[in-house]
Amino acid sequence: TELRKVKVLGSGAFGTVYKGIWIPDGENVKIPVAIKVLRENTSPKANKEILDEAYVMAGLGSPYVSRLLGICLTSTVQLV
Repeated sequence: TELRKVKVLGSGAFGTVYKGIWIPDGENVKIPVAIKVLRENTSPKANKEILDEAYVMAGLGSPYVSRLLGICLTSTVQLV
């Protein structure tokens, strides 16, 4: 799986949102995604809030809300 950040879409209290491309393993497709990356100095409380947001987003199914594809837990949390 390859995840590429293409350009910055905006930033807010938790971090920065990028336009990105996701290329799943073994597939010849490029899926447009939004990638939310938390700031490195994010507090544990803010990390919990973003994970709570991700939990809610994972349960939504609406054409008006971006679908959560995954979470990358690295030195900074990334929602895709």
